[in-house]
Amino acid sequence: MADWQQELGNFFGERGIRDKAHEFTEQEIQEIQKFILAKIKPAYDKIAIELNHYASINAVIISATDSTVSVQESLTLRVDWIMQPKFYYRIRFAKSAEVLIAIGQFCIPDLYGKVGDFNNSDLRNSFALIEEKDIIANFLNTFKKNTDFR
Repeated sequence: MADWQQELGNFFGERGIRDKAHEFTEQEIQEIQKFILAKIKPAYDKIAIELNHYASINAVIISATDSTVSVQESLTLRVDWIMQPKFYYRIRFAKSAEVLIAIGQFCIPDLYGKVGDFNNSDLRNSFALIEEKDIIANFLNTFKKNTDFR
């Protein structure tokens, strides 16, 4: 039984596609969780509170656990306008030269609210260099550049 799994692993490995289950070590997952709780969640909370002051705007923080990478949680900030999803913002994680980096991403849903591909924003840095204010600034710049409320 393990032969076919090894063969499949070799097939994808030769093409540079890594196994998601082994992308981060357990210690790295813990570091990601600390980063989410210390910097991302407070930034999203502040943004959502401010956006919810405006008429017809509703900001919602969506929490999901990515079962493909152990128990890593991810947060997405969704902005609705007149009950229609208008903008999604999230921070994804990657390793670059064994350093954990955070990458800001956004998505503009289609007319029916369907989420397509996420695009990278200007935020791409090591955890140690990102503060809550950087996340808020990146959200604001990305939001202003990519949304139209007419």
